[in-house]
Amino acid sequence: MANTENVSLTSILRKHRRAQADIAKIYSADTLRLKGETEQQGQTYRFTLYKKSPDLLRYEIDYKERSFVIIYDGSHGYFWSPDEADRPVEVAGGTQELLLQHEASFDGVLLGASALGYRTELQGLIDLPDQPNPVFHILLYGAEHGGLIDVYIDSSTYLEVQRSFRPSENDPPLVTTFGDYRRVEGFMIPFKIENTYEGKLLSQTRVLEADLNAGILGFFFELPKAKR
Repeated sequence: MANTENVSLTSILRKHRRAQADIAKIYSADTLRLKGETEQQGQTYRFTLYKKSPDLLRYEIDYKERSFVIIYDGSHGYFWSPDEADRPVEVAGGTQELLLQHEASFDGVLLGASALGYRTELQGLIDLPDQPNPVFHILLYGAEHGGLIDVYIDSSTYLEVQRSFRPSENDPPLVTTFGDYRRVEGFMIPFKIENTYEGKLLSQTRVLEADLNAGILGFFFELPKAKR
């Protein structure tokens, strides 16, 4: 492990924020829309993901001529299919809801750690397999639910390259790897995302389109009246 005596967590977070977006853009964007494809268990589906600051999420999936919607409204997560009008909405719970909450954070889990109930601690500078540069390992801990997040920030680009989430200290982590960052309207967005669990690849996501400030209104992230 390399020496981190002259590197503070505060300076890493500051450089990470600047790496994520141009200074002029950091506070001007409040919505994000991504379109892409995910391959999971040999099947491929198309998706559109919408995020609105500070913590709203909508995820639309098209799979085998059926559609599904997932939302996080800032407090709770919900799942339903518009094609099944009589089927009740499913409420996300436990780990599922926590993962939606993390994904919904517009600033990301590291910069949004306090709002998510986490404390942060710099663990050091380490070498991570398949990463060209050493990475800063930052632990997020102390939330009421007991979950732990390990965030890894590239020491050269200051972009997040990997994140792992454990519902509790003894659980194996869900590992998410971010790559192929591209600048979109002043923001750096990963166009390749992979999820692995216990060494097995769960899913591969490719972002095909990305845009910011798409004029998405708040009600878009609420349950439709017919589903309440």
